[in-house]
Amino acid sequence: MAIMTFGQLDSWDSDGSSKRASKDDYFNIRKDGRYVVRFVDKPFRFQAHWVEPIPGGKKLKVNCAGRDCKLCKGGVIGGIKMEANQAKNYFVSLIKNCDAKRFQVFEYTRQIFEQVKRYNSSKAWGDPVNYDIEIERNVNKKPDVYQCVPQPKEPLSPEDVSALEEFKARIDLAKYTAPMDNEGIERRVLEFIQRSTLSGTAPMGVIAAAATTKAAEVDTDFDFN
Repeated sequence: MAIMTFGQLDSWDSDGSSKRASKDDYFNIRKDGRYVVRFVDKPFRFQAHWVEPIPGGKKLKVNCAGRDCKLCKGGVIGGIKMEANQAKNYFVSLIKNCDAKRFQVFEYTRQIFEQVKRYNSSKAWGDPVNYDIEIERNVNKKPDVYQCVPQPKEPLSPEDVSALEEFKARIDLAKYTAPMDNEGIERRVLEFIQRSTLSGTAPMGVIAAAATTKAAEVDTDFDFN
């Protein structure tokens, strides 16, 4: 079956892939080290849950539905009984990854957010769009795992400005950070279980429970994981 494609193509010679997000568009700091980034837009904040639809399997992150969220309260989702799960705060920004020399979506912790917020509020530094920030991650320095140090001010090059506009045109952080409704959460959980079923990693009990619930279209929200 041919892949159905919607949206602008990469070029006239494109094989049918549209200009959409890929894993290369995302950035997380998961290892100790030094990373240099440029925050190029205002931050987004959202709440999300880590859930384990398949006991002992991989975890899935889904945005919280808010006041009536089934994950907050616990209940049957996708045919699977899930315990109440407290949502966690996350922050996400468009950045220039100076090490990779490309624009990306950066998901980060409150600790990084608070430090960048202080620099943004200071008279000496101001808006972080005007300077790079070196972020050092060192888990041995808990609770201060992340240290942010601003670098000398320097404007983005015309080439960077052009590349940033192209990146913004195809990345919708408002959609990524929007709360899901309970139906959307159930779709995401079912799709996750079905992928595990196809790969042979889901226990038979989970497969049977998921099979009793009608599958919906795959949710297209961005996913860092």
